[in-house]
Amino acid sequence: MILGQANKRRRQTASQIYDVIVTQSRTPELYLYAGVPDTLDGRFDCIILHASMVIHFLADATESGQSMAQELFDTMFRDFTHNLRHIGIGDLSVARHFRRMSEGFNGRLRAYADAFQAKDEKQLSEALARNVFRTTEMSPHVKKLSDYVWLQFEHLSEIDIQKMKHGEFTFAAPSLE
Repeated sequence: MILGQANKRRRQTASQIYDVIVTQSRTPELYLYAGVPDTLDGRFDCIILHASMVIHFLADATESGQSMAQELFDTMFRDFTHNLRHIGIGDLSVARHFRRMSEGFNGRLRAYADAFQAKDEKQLSEALARNVFRTTEMSPHVKKLSDYVWLQFEHLSEIDIQKMKHGEFTFAAPSLE
């Protein structure tokens, strides 16, 4: 019974964290000023980008932080699967889409984590150009989004990891204009 309650609490907390990520990912400035494509792919990439930042800090924490990072991943992909079905993707195709999204997530997570670990602006900009904008060009939009990501990264680095693990955090207000 106690283990079941702990699992339920962890799922609820992961859902809270995911809600914070999705809310921030829907910030209009990301699409209007940073040029993130307002498409299914663009929104997916925005969620993955924000989740990558949070997972970076959770996974660097204790074992319970790593456990929460995994629960966040599971919550996110349950929502992605639900949304695939909601937009009319049939059950037989969901597994194929899920696999592609999971591979895309893992690749992006690695690319962003490498840039975060190295604190390398060029590496992050290249990853953003490739993943969010689907290009190799370093446009002004890439620079704006990169600046936004570093702002968020610095903000998240100042949050007590215990609070983050319990879903008690926010992202910084964007300044993309």
